Amino acid sequence: MHQKDKTTSISWNSRGVRLERIPRLRGYKIFVQPNSTILLKIPSGWSDTKILETLGSHRDWIEKCLQKAIEIQSQFHPYMLVEGEKYLLLGEFYCLRFEPAEQKKYSIVVKGQTLVVQVPQKFWREGFSSFPHPGLKKYLMQFYNTQAERLLVPLFWKSVRTVGYGPKHLSLRNQKTLWGSCSRHRSAIQINKKLIAAPLFVSEYVMIHELAHLKFSNHGAGFWAEVEKNCPNYKQAEEWLSKNHYLFSFFENNQDLFSSYL
Repeated sequence: MHQKDKTTSISWNSRGVRLERIPRLRGYKIFVQPNSTILLKIPSGWSDTKILETLGSHRDWIEKCLQKAIEIQSQFHPYMLVEGEKYLLLGEFYCLRFEPAEQKKYSIVVKGQTLVVQVPQKFWREGFSSFPHPGLKKYLMQFYNTQAERLLVPLFWKSVRTVGYGPKHLSLRNQKTLWGSCSRHRSAIQINKKLIAAPLFVSEYVMIHELAHLKFSNHGAGFWAEVEKNCPNYKQAEEWLSKNHYLFSFFENNQDLFSSYL
């Protein structure tokens, strides 16, 4: 594994570019992140001149990616944990509400179509519900993680019974870019915990998709035939994920999604 030497920045095209110098790295890698940050990973010995020349040679591609990042940001909004804010759970929206409770710790419970944050009396103040409470996000994430373990794990083993085969190992992870992954040689499948926000038929499709990879390493005709056999509505599930992926933004840190100037 490469060890990072240091992280610095350089000004290019009226923008700051983040640099990660990595010993023994061959070549370079350019990333444009959803919050419009430009990241360039380079070998330790590169000069500023070489860095600027490399960025310049990819100027059109970088500008295109920056425009796409702004489009992505326009579909998201920063979640601040304020009363009335809507959060997705099992494909439905639930409004956030705060109420005082006779308990020592914060907790979140579902009441109808509401996610109720139960606030210990010692922290409750007049006007508590009138202000955002981003510091309480960890309790919201604990709630979602608990729901994922409670609902997605049984759904996965139900999917195993549907297809008639399964892995030796299952794990739920908070993955940044993948809804699921499969390691055939380890007989292990990972499912993204964030799927707890999606309708169950969508989560079931992802599970059946990854299970099919135990038989097929690629996405050839045999793979998709296996998926369709066990999940006839898989195209609807894929369409739902494609259209609604931005609704999962509350799982992320705001700084990961929004640039400082927007």
